Amino acid sequence: MYKNQPSPLEKINRHRVKLCRPSVLSMEKIEPIAPYNIAFFRLYEAFYKVLTKELGPQGFVIWKKVLRDGLFAAYDAAGAKKMSGADEFIKFVGSRDAGVGLKVDFEKTADGVIYRFYTDPFPGLKGLAAWSDIVESYLAPKTDYFLGPDWSFRTTKHLWDGADCTEHVFVRKM
Repeated sequence: MYKNQPSPLEKINRHRVKLCRPSVLSMEKIEPIAPYNIAFFRLYEAFYKVLTKELGPQGFVIWKKVLRDGLFAAYDAAGAKKMSGADEFIKFVGSRDAGVGLKVDFEKTADGVIYRFYTDPFPGLKGLAAWSDIVESYLAPKTDYFLGPDWSFRTTKHLWDGADCTEHVFVRKM
C-alpha cells in the first residue's frame, strides 16, 4: 500500500521520536518549491554516461569537477559565503534543493547536521555507479563550501538500498 513511503502512522511516530530526542537542536523540513527538475538531473546523468563511456575512470573525475563547479557557482550566485557553517549549509543547500524539486530535511544536532533526501536526484545512475561514489561527488563540494576540512560525513542509509530516504550525517572532526 505504501510503496517506498512510510505509512501515515510511521510518519507520526518518526516525528514524535525526533521531537523527543534531546540531541536534536532544530529540525528543518524543506518542501520542493518546484517539481522535480528531470531535465536538470538527466543532463548531469547524461554527462556522467558519456564521460565514463568515452574516458573511463578519468570521465568520472571530470564529472565530479563539473558538479563541484556547478554547485559552487549556484551558491555564489545565491549570496552564500564559503566556510559559513552549519546554519548556512542548511539554509543554502535546502533552498537550492527545493529549487530543483528535491524533498529534503535537516536536523541540527549537538554534534552536527543530519541531511535527508526523500527524492533520488540521480535515479538514472542506479546500476551504473556505486551510490557511495555518486554521494561523494555531490556532498564533498557542499561540505567544502560551507563546512570546511574540519567536517566529515557518512551516509547511514540510501534510497538505492530500499531505504525510506538517503541520510547523511555530518560531524565536526575531533
